[in-house]
Amino acid sequence: MRRAVFAVLLAAAAVLWIFSPVGGYVFCALLGAAIISAAENFIVSYRCLVSIEKTILHKGEAPVLVFSGNKRLRGEVCVENRVTGDIQRINADILKNRELVLPEQEHCGTLLIRFFTFRRYDLLGLTSRTVVCYAEGEPVTVMPDTESSALSELLEDSFGEQEPDGAAEYRPGDQLRHVNFKLTHRFGKIYITRYVPEKGGELWLYVEYGHGENAEKAAEDMCALMTALSAKGISFGAAFMMDEIKLYPNADCDEMIMELMRYPLYHEQDNSRLAEFLGKIAEDSQVIAFTPEKTAQDDRVTIITCN
Repeated sequence: MRRAVFAVLLAAAAVLWIFSPVGGYVFCALLGAAIISAAENFIVSYRCLVSIEKTILHKGEAPVLVFSGNKRLRGEVCVENRVTGDIQRINADILKNRELVLPEQEHCGTLLIRFFTFRRYDLLGLTSRTVVCYAEGEPVTVMPDTESSALSELLEDSFGEQEPDGAAEYRPGDQLRHVNFKLTHRFGKIYITRYVPEKGGELWLYVEYGHGENAEKAAEDMCALMTALSAKGISFGAAFMMDEIKLYPNADCDEMIMELMRYPLYHEQDNSRLAEFLGKIAEDSQVIAFTPEKTAQDDRVTIITCN
């Protein structure tokens, strides 16, 4: 539209030039302004730094991006949640205030923010060029709501002097002498309290891909468990199934939560690597596993299902 208006003005000035020198002055002024504006647009750097107002958010908050420079930018911003795999695409038109407010985030996880087809326009809006937008520093992380996890409530009632590693629904083969009557009465299902012997081996939390639409629940349940263990002073190790199994002995709760928020729990996988992990730890270890597997063939393992 701006180009059409400018072309009409330039043509009108050219016609006026035929009848009066004033038209020539107007024509030259318009043409000179267009040349200077276009030249300045192409001389200035084609890179644009995008800063992030807050890098740690809670669910329901909206990330705010701030673009450097002063020229109009248009493009598309893609926001991918690393935990759940959710993708949002936002058309961006950056004007004088240089801010872009992204949609409110309803799911926990680290956000991978990418910039596509961004173009910068000169002051007259006549010319444009491709611009590379990039962000520096820490990514945006939407923190999990551990208090909303049902597992958090179970653990709060289950911890005792014998250092139990958690509670789970009864499954065939469990010893009924470990029934947690308080939880069973409250939830209407049989719950078993599982214990780590006082002088037993290490406690490990193991997590792997394949949770699909239950990815956020798995993340919040594991974060709730790590928070509860840390609050009780119970040390634990953490294991993540990457290209290779990544082990964190004596894990720090806060570091592991941030690590988990970058972990693609939604991602599908062909086979569980739980058995491979068990071969890497001591035989007297206890394991709480967040895995799509429904059952474990090893007495050391308690599987937390997130259906």
